[in-house]
Amino acid sequence: NGKLTRDWTTHFKVAQSGDNSENTLNGLFNSNFNTRNRQYTWQNEYALAPTHKLLFGTEYAQQEFSSNTYGAPGRNIASVFGGYDGRLGKHQLQLNVRNDHYSDFGSQASYFAGYGYNVTEAFKLIANASNAFRAPTFNELYYPGYGQPGIQPERAKSVELGAQYNTDAAGLLRVTAFETRYDNLITSALQPNGLYLAQNVNKAKVQGIEASWRAKLMGTDVGASITFQNPVDEQSNTQLLRRARRHAAFDVGRQFGDFRLGGEWIISSTRMDSG
Repeated sequence: NGKLTRDWTTHFKVAQSGDNSENTLNGLFNSNFNTRNRQYTWQNEYALAPTHKLLFGTEYAQQEFSSNTYGAPGRNIASVFGGYDGRLGKHQLQLNVRNDHYSDFGSQASYFAGYGYNVTEAFKLIANASNAFRAPTFNELYYPGYGQPGIQPERAKSVELGAQYNTDAAGLLRVTAFETRYDNLITSALQPNGLYLAQNVNKAKVQGIEASWRAKLMGTDVGASITFQNPVDEQSNTQLLRRARRHAAFDVGRQFGDFRLGGEWIISSTRMDSG
């Protein structure tokens, strides 16, 4: 982290993560799956004015996979991004754009546009619109008997409308209505031969409402949320597989000197599956 000028802050990060999975059957070695991700990020923030800021940077990611079950080519992703975050009186605006160039799927652009209006110091209205892109995983492309090399990337568009109330005494209460529409949603479907195959759902949507609350009570951080949603496969007009209609969560946490102790409880309603 550093400052190039008084108004220009820059960050450079190098990260690597690995996941090594070894599986046994009846106590004997059966298979292994190893993935490694490297990521190089250069991010910059430039203050145009005390309440107006530009964000811009670039990122490069390398994804590698090895297994005794199947092989997959490595994936490289080169990205550039930029954004603006500003406040003017009671108005707040955030705009972000990003382009990711995948070595196996080409260039994919995404955006986020957010607007906030402070009705009072405590009460705020929020509106967001965005799109998203998800490349298939190596399993969804190549896993024997499941992966499909011709599967298409998943794309989504989302809109949100919400309101929040935030005070020291009451905490942060937020209610949001949302809709996400998918093209080529990636899912798994049971075939007549009893195998599951990765496949695309041409059109799908999820509509719902979410309420959340966070506060500090007697030195303890407390949070709760609940979601009601309707996930629909628009091809068959049925509930999307493995998607619950209701979610809820509750968490608590407290700081003890240099240590933090906490826990979370998550529940969901039933989820339909093939068969």
